[in-house]
Amino acid sequence: MMILKKVVTILHLYAYNSVEQFLRDNNVKKRGFRRRTKRKIGLVALSIGVGFLLTVIIPIWGWIIAAGAGLIYCGWYLIERHK
Repeated sequence: MMILKKVVTILHLYAYNSVEQFLRDNNVKKRGFRRRTKRKIGLVALSIGVGFLLTVIIPIWGWIIAAGAGLIYCGWYLIERHK
């Protein structure tokens, strides 16, 4: 049923000269339409930012922490083996 509504909406949209005319004739506020679009753009930007964070920044910090742990281990090893 939902797919049928989408198809009918798309067919109605092509019957009009412009999106503005479709929105005006179907009592859809432009402000609400823009708000939804801005939310979707914001969600896409957030997803890209989180993806960048997970793939670049967190692994770099992981390597820094691993190198620090390695230096601490080497230091303890040298202190224990020192005569």
